[in-house]
Amino acid sequence: MNVSTVPGFRTVPTTVYAGGAGVFKSADGGVTWTTIGSGLGCVLSLAIDPTDPTIIYAGTDVGAFKTTDGGGHWNPIDNGIVLVSGNPPWHSAVTAIVIDPTNPATVYAATGRWGNGVFKSTNGGASWTAINNGLVTNANLDVRAMVMDPSDPNTLYVTGVTGLLSAKTIDGGATWTTLPVMAFGYAAVVHPVQTSTVYIAGPSGISKTVDGGATWSQIVNGLTNMFVFSLAIDPSAPETVYAGTGGNVVPGVVFKTTDGGAIWFEPGGGMAGSEIVFALAVDRANPATIYAGSSQGVLKSTNGGVSWNTSLAAPGIQTLAMQHVTAQALLQDLIGDVHRLASATGPLSFRQANALVQKLQKALNAVNQKGNAKLARGDLGAFLKQVRALVQSGHLTAAQGAALTALAQAIMRSIPRN
Repeated sequence: MNVSTVPGFRTVPTTVYAGGAGVFKSADGGVTWTTIGSGLGCVLSLAIDPTDPTIIYAGTDVGAFKTTDGGGHWNPIDNGIVLVSGNPPWHSAVTAIVIDPTNPATVYAATGRWGNGVFKSTNGGASWTAINNGLVTNANLDVRAMVMDPSDPNTLYVTGVTGLLSAKTIDGGATWTTLPVMAFGYAAVVHPVQTSTVYIAGPSGISKTVDGGATWSQIVNGLTNMFVFSLAIDPSAPETVYAGTGGNVVPGVVFKTTDGGAIWFEPGGGMAGSEIVFALAVDRANPATIYAGSSQGVLKSTNGGVSWNTSLAAPGIQTLAMQHVTAQALLQDLIGDVHRLASATGPLSFRQANALVQKLQKALNAVNQKGNAKLARGDLGAFLKQVRALVQSGHLTAAQGAALTALAQAIMRSIPRN
C-alpha cells in the first residue's frame, strides 16, 4: 500500500530523468514530466551525483554537460574529452558517464560512435584525461556501455561495438584488461551483492560471468530477439534481470529472468510502437515498477513488466536515471509519519509513538555506521513487530499499519547489503 493513500502521510516519490532530444524530469514517478535541458543535442547518458541531486551530468552527441542547479543551467565540460574521430567525417559522442560514489569529484566518461575511448576527471568534470591503456580495438575505441563495481569504485567494465573488445580495470582506469567475451556490446550491469557477477548484452544476446570476467557463458535460453540494447537488475531480488530488445523490423520487447539468466521469458505482450528499448531502470523502493526508454518515449510498468503504459511521449529516449533514494531519507520520512500519528486523542499516544521512533532512530544510527546494515534490518524488524501489535490492539487501523509497514519494507530494500 502506498503511504500516499493514508491521510496525513507524506509520500517519497521516485524522481526519474530521461534523455533524448533534451533532458526530461519527473518528480512524481512518471506521472508528469518537465523539460530541464534543451539545446544539448541528443542525450545518450545521464548520471546524478549521489551526494547532491542538483548535480547532474549529461553525455550527448555534441559533448558532455553538467548542471549544478537541478537542470536550470547546463554548462559544457569538454576540456580534455576528444570528440573528433580518427575516421573523418565521423564525430563521436559521450555515450556513458559514471560517478564514483565514494568521491563524487571523480567521474568517468566514455565516448562512442567512432569514439576515442574513456576519459577520467578528478575535479567534477572541469578537466579530463584519456585512460585507454590496454583497450583493444580493430577499428576505433567505440564504447557503448560502462559500469562500476558497487563494492569497489576502482573496478569498471566497458563494452562497445565496431571491434572494441570488452575490458575491465581494477585501478580506476590506469590499465585495462581485455575480457574473453563477445566483442560487441550495448549494455552491461553488475550484480549489486555478488559483484563478481556481470552481464553484458549486445547484438549476439547476453553473456554472463560469475568470476569477475575471467570466464563467460552465453545465456540466451528463451530470448527470441538477440539484439539486446539495455539491461537492468532488480536490487531487491538480484537474480531478476530485465533485458530490452528491438530492431528495425521487430517491435521492442522487454524480456525477464528470475533465475539469473537460465531462462528468459516475456512477462507481457510487447510494447506497441516501440522499435527499440534503449534503456531500462528499476525503482529501488518499489521494484515491481520498471521504466523503459524507447523509440516512442518512456514506458512504465507497475507489475514487473506484465503490462506497460506510456509515461512520456517523447520519441528517441536513449537513457534513464533515477535519483537515489537513501535509507536515511526514507527513515526520516517514516519517523515524521509516526510523529504525525501521535496526539493526546490518538490514534497513538505520545508514549507509543516514542517507542516506535526509538526503533527507527536506532535503525538510522545503524545505517549511518558503515557495516551495520544487519543491525539496521533487525531494528526495522522490531519496529514492524511493534506495528503489528498496535494494529491487533486497535491503536492503529489496518490501513495505517499497512502504510507504515510498506515504507519500512521499502527501507529494508534500500539498505545496501554488506
